[in-house]
Amino acid sequence: MIRLESIGLRYGRDPSGAMALDGLDLVLPQGGIAVVTGPAGAGKTTLLDVLHLAIAPTSGRAVVLDADLATLDRAERLALRRRTGRVFGSSRLLEAETVFDNIALPLLLAGDSRSHPSAQTHADVGELLGWLGLAKKSQRPARLLSKGERRLVEVARAVIAQPALLLADGPTDGLDAERAEQVIRLLWEMHLLGATTVIATNDPRVLAWKPVQVIRLVEGRRVDDG
Repeated sequence: MIRLESIGLRYGRDPSGAMALDGLDLVLPQGGIAVVTGPAGAGKTTLLDVLHLAIAPTSGRAVVLDADLATLDRAERLALRRRTGRVFGSSRLLEAETVFDNIALPLLLAGDSRSHPSAQTHADVGELLGWLGLAKKSQRPARLLSKGERRLVEVARAVIAQPALLLADGPTDGLDAERAEQVIRLLWEMHLLGATTVIATNDPRVLAWKPVQVIRLVEGRRVDDG
């Protein structure tokens, strides 16, 4: 589960500086799904960074997948991050690598051989590519993909290892209705498979898809009734 208690995160080292997150509380059970909304600069991406262990809060207590982040050593933090899939707000594909290798990257980092991916890796990536309609582009370099195709590959890479925690920052931004629905369906399927899922977006298509916990942020503070 995720439990955040009075999380604060201040920009820079100035004790009087602006707060990126301010007194944030959140409880999300294992397998739960939440959508974080709010205007630009509200703290949506920062919240995902905290959950992804990319930055540490300056105050409060954060428990992610039942692990208290303040108590983890380096090996434990790495193990927790390997259980997390993330769709970043900006593209982080390996431009010269193929679609297959980009999606398979989490499996390769976990120990599969890049030069000789296992039959299971080929099967898992192939099934996902087929579901997304990208099977014929498996060996195409990422730099040659359209914006919509890139986003599908980024989401596929985040889910291929069936993470326990799935974090998605603007996963449908700039996508047409068909591509957006594919992404939303894939994220929802991961939730149904048991992934605790947190999506940062203002896209009404995501908010309307299924009943979810909605967390609204303004200037780093939670302003909804939850």
